[in-house]
Amino acid sequence: MAEPVAVAELLGVEDGIGSTRLQIGHATKDFVAGAISGMVGIAAGQPLDTLRVRLQQQSCQQRSAAGVWKAMSAREGIRGLFRGMSYPIYTTALQNAVTFQAQGAACRLLTGTCVRGQTVSWQDMCLAGMFAGAVQTCISSPVEMLKIRLQLQQTLPGAPGYLGLWGMLRQVIAQEGLQGSAAASC
Repeated sequence: MAEPVAVAELLGVEDGIGSTRLQIGHATKDFVAGAISGMVGIAAGQPLDTLRVRLQQQSCQQRSAAGVWKAMSAREGIRGLFRGMSYPIYTTALQNAVTFQAQGAACRLLTGTCVRGQTVSWQDMCLAGMFAGAVQTCISSPVEMLKIRLQLQQTLPGAPGYLGLWGMLRQVIAQEGLQGSAAASC
């Protein structure tokens, strides 16, 4: 009976039974840290990504990011730089959260301890990183596939035939099955 408790502890699962204060396990901390880092990364990079996409459009009359910035600010205000940010902010938060959690769990399983501040060998860190990368691939491939298919649509939002995120996912599953949504992953 002691073995499942030890594995649960290594994975960062704490039940807090008998405790009067809320205890947050290592896995939860890893997950929350990953989610926050993903959201902050997207929020910080979205304005530059929006400028890049606008510059790449064939109809762009500006020759520089500064010119696009000036034209966008005049027409759309500062909010224009953050257009289309909701899908990547949620998906990247999930991807980073799961990746952080997978790497933390792998480190704890490889070292056999949950002690914070303990040094992890570079070999264990590499193995944990490879495991986290494999887990991330299983999430990021379907997410990227959906994002690309949404970007390639010629139909404008609100027009007949336009597919939003859930419509596109339903179409992929209907036409290609579940394996179609994860074609390039696991």
